[in-house]
Amino acid sequence: LNQSFFDHYNIALNKEDFAWLWSMTATCNYVGMLLAALVVRTLMDDLGRKNTAMVLRPIIGLFAAILMVIAKPLNSFECFAVGYALAGASSTLKGVLIIYLAECSPDRFRGLITLTTGTALHFIAVTIATTLALPEVCGNADLWPILPFVSAIFALLHFGSSYFLPPSPKHLHITRNESDEARRAIRFYHGDKVDQEKIISEYNREHSLVESRIRLSVMEILRSSHLRTPLLVCIVASLTPQLSASSIRGQYSASMLKSYGMPDEWVMITIMSINFITTPFCILAPWLIERIGRRPLFLACVLLSFMQVGGLLANQLIIDTLGASTTTVVVGLSAFLCGSFASVLGVVTIACILVSELCPQATRSAASQAIFILPVILSLVTVFLYPPALLNIGGFVFVPLLVAELAVLIIVFLFLPETRNLSVGVIVGNMMDSEEREQLLHERSRSISIRINEETLIASCGSC
Repeated sequence: LNQSFFDHYNIALNKEDFAWLWSMTATCNYVGMLLAALVVRTLMDDLGRKNTAMVLRPIIGLFAAILMVIAKPLNSFECFAVGYALAGASSTLKGVLIIYLAECSPDRFRGLITLTTGTALHFIAVTIATTLALPEVCGNADLWPILPFVSAIFALLHFGSSYFLPPSPKHLHITRNESDEARRAIRFYHGDKVDQEKIISEYNREHSLVESRIRLSVMEILRSSHLRTPLLVCIVASLTPQLSASSIRGQYSASMLKSYGMPDEWVMITIMSINFITTPFCILAPWLIERIGRRPLFLACVLLSFMQVGGLLANQLIIDTLGASTTTVVVGLSAFLCGSFASVLGVVTIACILVSELCPQATRSAASQAIFILPVILSLVTVFLYPPALLNIGGFVFVPLLVAELAVLIIVFLFLPETRNLSVGVIVGNMMDSEEREQLLHERSRSISIRINEETLIASCGSC
């Protein structure tokens, strides 16, 4: 990176300037995430769930990999930065993949299929990346382009699989009003012997929750009492990883472990060991989500996230007061393990699943945009503010995150319903109180009356 900058601009960077350049390059990933999040609503509604998740996403990932591979022979940090930004955009669109699969899956297998996909991707990525990142393999100055090259192969396989999969039947029926295509998709995903009329009836019930409108904005959702709570629950759930300091840990894990008193030669080995210890547990997540349900599993993830940020706070306060020691190494590793277990159990994936289960089809793209944008902004803020804040206030930098994570735990405990094996119409209906039900019935009756009056007026004009 330093050599590339010198060759291009004939400027030799000192240590502080290099740290700034490295920080800006790393930030490109978050910039890509944010840009993708800003357009994801339009992509989901107009391009469709399948085309966004199965066609556009791997194409973006392929271009990202190509740019990072050619960055080395071209000696161009600019190529790497753009590729890293595109990789961030592809990462955001992974959430659309989870929502797409949730819309396609039968209700009784929805959690199993979506969480299996999310945890399988995590397992493959961590296993391959951790192995290839070893200095003896590809984690060195000469062979690191092999890492994005492997990613390009997976992007091509992902793109190829899109040929065999039809679009989301729910998107076809509700958003596109293509009933015949929707029925063909239902046969593909649910089987030939399924009761199609029952599934279509469930789609219509979900559609009726939004007065049969095709799409709503976030502000329109917030003005509707029976749609507001599901959206806010999803937003709160999506912030769990960032409030647990996972973004900080992901960016500064090596320097954090060194500050805890761990020798330099043990840092990378420790990070890899944490991945190897926790990653196999992702196999349990798909079984647990159908065995015990979404609510207990997500509460466990939030509790583990709370324990991570609490452990990081306590550990840093010990270091600020007494200095680094064996105790701080143990406490720090325990906190890291809590966060890693929350990740492998699906804390991010479950938040996307909740959007597909708590938010009706017409609100889902807007809700998805909200749960993608806010975590990225929070990650950017925490990652940028962490170094100067740590220097000025020490361990107290984690206090706001701890308080916010505690609030998330309380909100999820009080408002998150169990959604296992239930259709969206039933789930949202169960979350409504009697007053909200009466209001929805009134609005639905009014919409029907308006529609009948419009049809009568058109008919009378036609007769004239």
